[in-house]
Amino acid sequence: MTDENVLSENRIHMLIPKPKKFRIKHKICPMFECETCGIGNAIFQFASAFGIALHLNMTLVITENELFNNIFYIKDKNIQRYKNREICDKMSVITENFGCCAYDSKFRNLNSSRDYRLRHYLHSWKYFHGYEDRIRKVLVFKRHLLTFSENVIKNLISKHGFHSRSDAITVGIHVRRGDMVKKFQRGYNVPTKNYFANAIRYMSSKFNKTILFIIASNDKEWTLKNVISNKDLKNYKIELLTNDKPEVDFTILSNCNHVITSVGTFGWWMGWIANGLTIYYKWPARPNTFLGSQYNKNFTDFFYPDWVGIP
Repeated sequence: MTDENVLSENRIHMLIPKPKKFRIKHKICPMFECETCGIGNAIFQFASAFGIALHLNMTLVITENELFNNIFYIKDKNIQRYKNREICDKMSVITENFGCCAYDSKFRNLNSSRDYRLRHYLHSWKYFHGYEDRIRKVLVFKRHLLTFSENVIKNLISKHGFHSRSDAITVGIHVRRGDMVKKFQRGYNVPTKNYFANAIRYMSSKFNKTILFIIASNDKEWTLKNVISNKDLKNYKIELLTNDKPEVDFTILSNCNHVITSVGTFGWWMGWIANGLTIYYKWPARPNTFLGSQYNKNFTDFFYPDWVGIP
């Protein structure tokens, strides 16, 4: 080979860029293994795992049959769907150390060159802090649910003499009892009728506009007796939903302007999605009980700092 040919080859190598080294994104797989867990638990596990994946520049793996797939269109470039969970079976399992509802910082400091399965509940907003906008873009309600909920709210507003949603403020109220009352020995607290009365009065004091309160509950009898028929609330506009489908209640209350929660993750996510003023029951668990041990002090890992706690 002549010197001229060598120079020519060198010039060609200089002109052709070297192939880029692409880093294979490793995967995060949340373990949705609680068969009796509801919508709120599933969304928390999804959102926390997604926040961790985004923080570590990893890919989130979910399957087609997760509970929240019936409610939301879940689409994002950092999310991969599979028909089953077999892809997750060989991943390293990382378990939270401090209980269901306390933040464990190790999850956001994992080695991103490995694949992980995360367990268990991940009920803390701190896991997805900084990625809220991205998660809001992913949690888009299915069209049929959104259309139905908008019609329900529109009809309730019309019932009270308003012409459009802009004429009144809507506040969703979630009254959860049922299973929580039965789990008293484990440390669950349920709000009293005084809590709901105080929350309604507090919410009303914050706005000059007429408010329509819309209640969803898994104990309608108690709600009718202690909230709807409460003489102290007779001057407020309050409606109780008669629907028995959790996904419908969830969509309706999430699409109100503001939310009053009771206990549990179902109402928590209504407040988060509504993204207005959220009032919560300040003491969801009793101290020195199993459930009390699952939270950090003052529940600050579970409730957002700008939400309003009422005892």
